[in-house]
Amino acid sequence: MDNYQLIEQIGEGSFGRVYKGRRKYTGQIVAMKFIPKRGKNKREIRNLRQEITILKSLNHENIIMMLDSFESDKEFCVVMEHAQGDLYEILESDGKLPEDVVKSIAKQLVRALHYLHSHRIIHRDMKPQNILIAPDGIVKLCDFGFARCMSNNTMVVTSIKGTPLYMAPELVQEQPYNRTADLWSLGVILYELHTGVPPFNTKNFYTLIQKIINNPVKYPKSISKEFKSFLEGLLNKEPKKRLDWPDLAEHEFVRETDDDRQMREKNHARSLNRKRINWFHTMVNGKEGVHHLPVPDITKFPYNGGNPPAQANADADGKASESAFGSDESISRLYDMYIVKKLDIGGMMGNQDDFTSIATFIRTSTKRLKPRRNGAGGVEGTPEVPNIKKALHLLKKALVHIQQTNSHYANVVFESNAISHMIQAVHDMMRCDSVDACKEISDTLKVIGEALKCSQKAQTASDHVSLLVPRVFTIVNDLVTYRHDAKHSVKLNTLKCLSYAFIHMNMTPTANTKLFKECMESNVVESVVSCMNVDALRGASNSGALSESTRHKLLSSTVKCLAELTHPMSGETVGLPTLSRKNRPQASLHLNYKHDKMRELTGRLLASNPQRFHLLCDIFRGSNDADSLRALRVIFQSARFSSAFSERLATLENLKFMVPHLINRKKAPTKVELIHMVCALMFEYTPQVIQPILGNIDNLLISVIDNFCSTTNVVLQCCILQILSRLARYSADINTRVMDYFMQSESFTVCIKLLKKVNFSKIAEEDKPRIEGTGYADSGYLDGMIFLFAEFSNILNEEFVRKFFESGTWGALRNYLLTLDTHSEISILGLQAVHKLIFKLADFIPHYNEKILCDDTLVQDFFIPCIREATIQQFSKWPESRNGGMRGVSGLVERVVNVLFLGFTSPSSSQNVQKFLFKQDVVRHVLSSLQYISQNTYDKPLSFLSRLVFKSPHFAVQFVKFASPMLIQKLLHEDNPPSLLIEILVIISQLARIKSDHYSYIAECRIGEQICKLLKHDDPGVRSKTCNLVGNMCRHNDDFYRDLIDYSILDELIARCRDIDPTTRKFACFAIGNAGFHNNSLYPQLQASIAPLIELLSDEEEKTRANAAGALGNLVRNSDELCDSLISSGAVDRLMDTLSDRGPNARKIALFSLGNFCVHAQCRRVLEGRSFRRVIQRLEAECRDDTIKKYIDRINRKMGDQ
Repeated sequence: MDNYQLIEQIGEGSFGRVYKGRRKYTGQIVAMKFIPKRGKNKREIRNLRQEITILKSLNHENIIMMLDSFESDKEFCVVMEHAQGDLYEILESDGKLPEDVVKSIAKQLVRALHYLHSHRIIHRDMKPQNILIAPDGIVKLCDFGFARCMSNNTMVVTSIKGTPLYMAPELVQEQPYNRTADLWSLGVILYELHTGVPPFNTKNFYTLIQKIINNPVKYPKSISKEFKSFLEGLLNKEPKKRLDWPDLAEHEFVRETDDDRQMREKNHARSLNRKRINWFHTMVNGKEGVHHLPVPDITKFPYNGGNPPAQANADADGKASESAFGSDESISRLYDMYIVKKLDIGGMMGNQDDFTSIATFIRTSTKRLKPRRNGAGGVEGTPEVPNIKKALHLLKKALVHIQQTNSHYANVVFESNAISHMIQAVHDMMRCDSVDACKEISDTLKVIGEALKCSQKAQTASDHVSLLVPRVFTIVNDLVTYRHDAKHSVKLNTLKCLSYAFIHMNMTPTANTKLFKECMESNVVESVVSCMNVDALRGASNSGALSESTRHKLLSSTVKCLAELTHPMSGETVGLPTLSRKNRPQASLHLNYKHDKMRELTGRLLASNPQRFHLLCDIFRGSNDADSLRALRVIFQSARFSSAFSERLATLENLKFMVPHLINRKKAPTKVELIHMVCALMFEYTPQVIQPILGNIDNLLISVIDNFCSTTNVVLQCCILQILSRLARYSADINTRVMDYFMQSESFTVCIKLLKKVNFSKIAEEDKPRIEGTGYADSGYLDGMIFLFAEFSNILNEEFVRKFFESGTWGALRNYLLTLDTHSEISILGLQAVHKLIFKLADFIPHYNEKILCDDTLVQDFFIPCIREATIQQFSKWPESRNGGMRGVSGLVERVVNVLFLGFTSPSSSQNVQKFLFKQDVVRHVLSSLQYISQNTYDKPLSFLSRLVFKSPHFAVQFVKFASPMLIQKLLHEDNPPSLLIEILVIISQLARIKSDHYSYIAECRIGEQICKLLKHDDPGVRSKTCNLVGNMCRHNDDFYRDLIDYSILDELIARCRDIDPTTRKFACFAIGNAGFHNNSLYPQLQASIAPLIELLSDEEEKTRANAAGALGNLVRNSDELCDSLISSGAVDRLMDTLSDRGPNARKIALFSLGNFCVHAQCRRVLEGRSFRRVIQRLEAECRDDTIKKYIDRINRKMGDQ
């Protein structure tokens, strides 16, 4: 502070006070921001220091430069450029700006934001007040009080800061966000600059939030097409669809022309203020210039490894210096300084120009490589560019320094394009085809490997590496087969480079799908695996056998490379989907997941060659623990994804003795866990492995269960349970033995402890990658336990069930299920197994049925969440290769429904279960699940819904509320399986039967056309249920009478009266009867039904005869227009004959229908002529049925009234 003098306070905010100040002994005016330490913890202060360090390195003409910083016990002080006039003041004065002025401002802001985002910095408080305009028109972005620097592992931040008026929707909703939040703010600012007001503007805070989230942006007609397109791209409410780099920089509204670039560079070079700042740095730092993060090419984001940006030294007039980069002299100078004189290599890394010199030299020099011919014989000699070694030595020393000091200067290495040029140099040197070039190739690969190794320390290196790795892939095959590589040094360093490339790929495997694809297309795996060929392990160029040391290195490097590819030990692990509403999957899920294909390919290639396979097994059985573990990682993933490898593993000699040996080996935790998982995989995918060990199965089971009870390694316990569950699945005999040994030991107690005390979320974070590698998880920690109990449920006995409940195991499992909210404990298959276990337990003894299904908390917090749409969505997005997707969801929904079905089997519990399921909106959840499951698995959910709708009209109301008409139309499509059609027909028929209020919903579904088609369906069950549906649709009123004509349903119904299926005939009569019940509007069309109805009065089934009699009676219920046809067809005689029917129901309905006939004179005359009075008198005398007597009284009244 002694070097500055405060002039006046010019601002104050939540982050501190801002003063105008002056550097003492100079005329340099600065802005000084004081940030208090009070209220900040140690971590926040440490982060602030780191952030200041990074922001201090920013150097861009459109960003206010941080000149200096220091701190006291109470506060930090940041010294910055001082500028006057911001956009807010201009808006206050001028109201709005012309589009061409806005475009000029936009181009500069785009450059500033691109610079920040390229270095993983989010501004987070973009607003007009933070955008300054200098007198020369240059725009400067300022006030990084809210800025956040993004590391490679935390691309998204979640804390909310900034001005609500300019906030992106994801910010105001307190959702995770990334750099695109700045781009939304940019759109709001540009919109306001041109129109004078922001797109969403209100004084009410909460109204503003709702507008930002929900309201569309309204664009004025005055703006150009290009400007509107640009704003629409920025102001997209979905961050992923928002205009982003590199497309943003290439948009026609802000694309920088050659004229723009030349003018910008000229103004920048001549900027008096920039010269003052450079001079000021000289005063502060005691040397001219400091290191700043480089200005990237705005058209490349991330950078594509092309030519480095122009970094030529400029003199005071802005003219380029004549000294060219990349000359032999420049390399010699640097080598003399940092290698010979041993100056601190950090000095070189502080100067971008030095790295540019090295990069340019390597690229241009290797282009000139030609073998030198010595003597007449044309013997090849050393390539004529000796300084290549010096350049490589410099880079290697710099990279070692970066690794040792954890320096962020690794960014500089990649941004200088040195590594890109070195890859091209390798290509050029191989083209040289020289024996002596082999050493330079090997050394260059060694440096590339070191660079890839330290790339994780660089904030922006990850993007560079993603672009460089494919270029490495393209030359791998040429490198591992290089004919001059007699000592295998090229091959060894190629494998080393690939190891680090694979580590990079697996850090974020879900985001590096493209790299995995390019790896496969370049045949990289084949090239790596070929290094294990026996021929490859002999000397190249007929030089004889390798030394044991070189052979070991080559095998070790190959296995390490394959291990990093198939089973990385660190990187992104995508947690399992969870039932919790709070937790969500940890990454965006890419269903087209290439990593599994890489693992399958690796296993297939290893299995295809017995020599490679046995070499891998030999390395695993070897004495080198590091190599043994790597080999085990490859074996595990190969067996996991390659059936060919698993089958090959099953044929391994002496497997009978090897498996128990593997399981009981006392090794490091990681190794013993993986050994158990390999065995579990073998038992699952190649069960023939179990056959050789059956003779010793009892000893094996005792040993394994003893290990389970005695170890304190909970991860190992989970792995052991995986083995036991696979063994139990092999046969009922082994299942019974496992259960017996399990019950005789302390296993239940250990399981309870495992369920009660283990912090699985912590284990998942620290240990999960060690078990399965990075990427999508395959199984949960507790899957083994659940699978084992589920296998036990196939052979349940009372002793096991009693011990399971009385030991407290069920209670511990229940309590655990109620708090299941981490991403590592139970997979989708595990959840299915839980429901299978519960179903079997509840079905075994009624007492336990009520104990489980009357547990409201369990139903509410476990069963229902399993089919809640939010959960189902997670599972549906999970890869099918990990038992997710449609297949996994289908299995889960079916299991849950099976358990819930049991709630209706016990009369004592059914009522309570129904009430609770209704409160939980179970109908809604089951219906919503249908859109995520396979259509051929709809039967069980629809059957459950049918049961609910039949049980209570309340469920029917829920069904009408949540089942969309489109869903009903889809379900009623004639191509669906008959079982599915029958279930949905039953449900809709029940809705129609319950009450007429549901008719409007059924009408909204517009199913007339489907009904007509289903009446002709090949399946008799479908035809009969469709007839029943039509009957119920006409039960309460005539709402659907018009549809029966419009869709030709009535004609098909009449045809169904002669159907070969007796049930269809029965319901066809029922439907026709209701079609004539409410009025006579359909009588003309129903005339054709008279003959088949009369025929059905002789049907074998009494209910059909009764329905036919009732239908004939309804044909005269509303008018006499069909009386003549009925009489002439003999309907009256046939109904009188039915009065003697052997079935009481048929007699009753026939009698009632004859009562309808009595209303009409022509019918009465016929009846009188048939001695009808005498017939009913005799019937009345013989019958004691009150209903028949009531019907006879009705007839007598009608006959007597006439």
